[in-house]
Amino acid sequence: MQSYGGIFAIGIVPGTPDRIVLATAMGVFWAVIPQLGSDYVWRAVTTLVDGGTFPPGTYSGLAVSGARVVVAAWGVDLGLHHYGVFHGDWSSGDLIMARSDMPPRGPTDFTSVDQNMFRTSLAVCADDPTVLYAVSSSEFLTLGPLLRSGDGGRSWVVLNPTVDGQPLSIVARAQGDYNNCIAVAPTEGNFVAVGWQAGTFVSHDGGNTFLQFRNDNLHSDVHGITFDPADASGRTLYIASDGGVAVTRDDGATFDSTANRRLTNLEFYSTYVTRDFYGTLSVQGDLIAGGLQDNSNVVCQLTAPGTVTPWAPIDGGCDGGVVMFIGTGQVLTDLVCGGGTNLRARSLHGRSLYDIDKGKEVPVPAQSGPNALLSPILEAVTAPVFKNGDGELMYAVASPFSTLQVFGLFAKSDGGDLHADLIGTVPSGAQPDSISALASFDGTSVLIGTGSGRALQLTPSSKGPVGATTIKVADDVPNGAMTRILTLSPTLAFANYNSGNSGRIVRFDGQNWGRSDQGLPGDACYGIASRGTEMIFTATDDRVFSSRNQGQSWMNASTGLPRRPHCADLRTGTTPGGDVVYLSTFGRSLWVAGLP
Repeated sequence: MQSYGGIFAIGIVPGTPDRIVLATAMGVFWAVIPQLGSDYVWRAVTTLVDGGTFPPGTYSGLAVSGARVVVAAWGVDLGLHHYGVFHGDWSSGDLIMARSDMPPRGPTDFTSVDQNMFRTSLAVCADDPTVLYAVSSSEFLTLGPLLRSGDGGRSWVVLNPTVDGQPLSIVARAQGDYNNCIAVAPTEGNFVAVGWQAGTFVSHDGGNTFLQFRNDNLHSDVHGITFDPADASGRTLYIASDGGVAVTRDDGATFDSTANRRLTNLEFYSTYVTRDFYGTLSVQGDLIAGGLQDNSNVVCQLTAPGTVTPWAPIDGGCDGGVVMFIGTGQVLTDLVCGGGTNLRARSLHGRSLYDIDKGKEVPVPAQSGPNALLSPILEAVTAPVFKNGDGELMYAVASPFSTLQVFGLFAKSDGGDLHADLIGTVPSGAQPDSISALASFDGTSVLIGTGSGRALQLTPSSKGPVGATTIKVADDVPNGAMTRILTLSPTLAFANYNSGNSGRIVRFDGQNWGRSDQGLPGDACYGIASRGTEMIFTATDDRVFSSRNQGQSWMNASTGLPRRPHCADLRTGTTPGGDVVYLSTFGRSLWVAGLP
């Protein structure tokens, strides 16, 4: 089966034969469902009933009304006539579509309703498949037209939904390209639910007036909702959001989210920023911590081989980000709230994971300005040696988001008075630039990569800030940028070097950076970690690779992982049962493997 750039909806059409239909980024496709073990033969929908061409483009909505298929375009392309809703069946032998009838334009309208429907979701009533609903986003990603059909999708009427007298489009807010879903109760065509950025809304009068569900078990950013077809009362509704899954079995009187304890679906951020924000995984002894998408930063404790405690929140709200244990025994954390937050230092030692102190922002000299450590790129110093002019060790290096500044995090010999000082800057380049990765083995030098692909080195001075100098990247290394650096000694380091979905590993030999990617597939690399210098790990989106010869060659080390785990960050640790490597993922929680 070819790649369709993303599948947004799937429908099963029972019959003789049974068929499956896909709404994808490349159009609408269908196949007869084969016998188990046989191959699917996919066919594109290409024709309209009037002999015209079915508009090519992305389709996001799909519903099955008896033997009829209804699909909805994502977006508007008037030149290709790609917009609105279509319906069709196999009465001619192939799936042939017709454009659905929409309300006529008003006297002052320049466009029709369906020419204002961008991402669109569809839902059908199981017991009365003539009843369908469509919810769409506007051009500006707010909730756009909400429509109802009473004839199996052949024609539609526009609704004017309200919530407590306000338009649903205002209360539901935006993000219609991200949060956009709808469901109809299987036994009651007038009972419809809509999921959007602000939460879940339900109507018992056919989509005219809505009530917003509110409960501590619920989360905003709703991605999926469905009624339980096995509930004859039609009152059981499952809600999937950035906060997991919640269910109400009594029409919103109560909610239950305990099923999340068994779902391995945490979305950990990583050091390659293709999934919203920058974040890290970090390990100290039996403690494992990381930053999550929309669920702050969390920590758990390894209690036995392969067994961990439930994840506990380190802080509350927003997206997680940097989480880093440092040699003082503290954990540094950052949240991505609005424009970002300053780095905080917290203590975990001797405390319950559910009773973590609130900590405080890492102070920065006043001359560095406000928000000096805003959502930083951060790495702990592996074996701290360098001291500032006050004799304080440097335990971590950081660069505030979208800057060329390098800070050191210093503390007294007892770990107290943790604070940040500016230790240097990267000179401006020929184009706007910022630091994308940095690391230091012992603090005596800091390796730096920038978003434009530059590589530099900074040698801190106890006398004050210094400038970074350029390090050569070998000519045979394709253009890219460092997204994480791993230092194994002052003269040996490795880095993920990525450009879009392509990437590789580069190796620093004390003088220059060169290619170190034999055996890697050429895909973007996310985490990188090592056990000493004898075993190094990196991860692409779908696989983990290891090297036992300091990066001269790499081998697949993915046994036991799902086909595409969406790898995020890697760290190694030591447990009573031996050394392990941890893999965080974006959607499949945390994985661990023992090391020989």
